[in-house]
Amino acid sequence: MYDTSFRCTYMETDSLELYQKELLRACGCDSVDELVPTIETMYAARQEELTPLLQKIMSLTNVSEDLSFFVLFSFDYFTYMHDYLVDPSTFPILCEKIKV
Repeated sequence: MYDTSFRCTYMETDSLELYQKELLRACGCDSVDELVPTIETMYAARQEELTPLLQKIMSLTNVSEDLSFFVLFSFDYFTYMHDYLVDPSTFPILCEKIKV
């Protein structure tokens, strides 16, 4: 289950280690090996609502739609994706930040 009970802070310190910890915590994973299936499950649940954003990422990166969802969990975008998952009203901010 995705953990929406905290605010991401890794970008405040530009910390890769903190990013990894926060990503694992948010996804409810104990290890990196658990991330892919967890993110794939979230993709299946949110694919329809995120299609316009995923298409934008696809056009900028030449990756498939399912892989474009993983971009949203990358270091540069995870904090905005997390904010969106906590509060869907932040979707415009997430869309604005996608400049792949």
